[in-house]
Amino acid sequence: MAIASRTAPGSAGRRAVLGCRGFTLIELLVVIAIIAVLASLLLPALSLAKEAGRRIACGNNLRQLGLAAHMYQSDHHGAYPTKVADNRWPTALREGYQELKVLRCPSDGLNPKTGETNGVKYPADAAPRKLHDECLG
Repeated sequence: MAIASRTAPGSAGRRAVLGCRGFTLIELLVVIAIIAVLASLLLPALSLAKEAGRRIACGNNLRQLGLAAHMYQSDHHGAYPTKVADNRWPTALREGYQELKVLRCPSDGLNPKTGETNGVKYPADAAPRKLHDECLG
């Protein structure tokens, strides 16, 4: 009878007999605190990795523009694009790159500066572009 009275009345006795054990509130709070500390340590590293990726993308864009300038120079007997009011270098080098997004650094904000010419006739001149120090190295 002593065995039956020990396990039957309380739930703690049933848990001990069945082998079930739940987490206490303190244990859960400690685990949450550890996860929070680890997340706070990883977020700056993630931010640095994202900026490094943007910097690499900007360097690739600058390399593409350099190749476009080299191709222009090869096609025009060693001359670079001239400084004229309408047809600026982004439009003159347009054959060397396909997308206008190479003129924009990925680290730019939402509204970078644009060219002043007509965007319909010369879309490359009116494309957003702004170079940051991060883009150059």
